[in-house]
Amino acid sequence: FVFFFQAEDGIRDVERSRGLGDVYKRQLSIVTNERIQLEQQAKSYSEKLENVTAERKALELEYAHNQEVANQYNEDITKLKEEFDKMKKMITNTFEDELKTTPSMIASAKKGGKSPHK
Repeated sequence: FVFFFQAEDGIRDVERSRGLGDVYKRQLSIVTNERIQLEQQAKSYSEKLENVTAERKALELEYAHNQEVANQYNEDITKLKEEFDKMKKMITNTFEDELKTTPSMIASAKKGGKSPHK
């Protein structure tokens, strides 16, 4: 006689392998999900890179504009300094000329009785 016992109390032996196909399917599912996540990350990084690149370009343009403005201001300052120096020289020359003529004006005023200042 051979007796067969069936476990009816819910105790079972280790689940038997369902074969390599199931293992490969599970691994494929895991790898596929990882790839999807990586693609999403890559897309996110790509968008951030585009934004940073656009911001950098805008900053470079602003910098170039500011450099042009600064150069123009420097040119204007140089011109103003030259103008100031010319005016200073004119005033100095005028003052020196007045000093040279003042004694003769005083002398002629004393002779004629006129004030040296008009």
